Amino acid sequence: APDRDSPIYPELRGLITKTLGPPAVLGRFLAGIPGIRAAAIFGSWAARYRGEPGEAPADVDLLVIGSPDTSAVHRACRLAEDDLGRLVNAVILSPEEWAGRRSGFLRTVARGHLVPVAG
Repeated sequence: APDRDSPIYPELRGLITKTLGPPAVLGRFLAGIPGIRAAAIFGSWAARYRGEPGEAPADVDLLVIGSPDTSAVHRACRLAEDDLGRLVNAVILSPEEWAGRRSGFLRTVARGHLVPVAG
């Protein structure tokens, strides 16, 4: 276990979080929630991660596919926000909704960059 009393702990923790990034942090908080079939980051954070130029993202957009308890997912997102220092916006879809991609929004998400969440 890390020594949280060490004077370098805050900086080391920040460096690790920035190095591993949102996929690992979100994966850690989502891991214990039953009903999640898949989770991925989309939007501007995913685009920058995949090398698309642009401004640094102010938030992280999270796609969760499955039938989890929505309050548990939102609670996990709030916890991840503390580690990441940025807002996490979750979109929760059933597998059927994701497969159907009936809205323009879902078609855009599916065509864009998706970064799988660890775990």
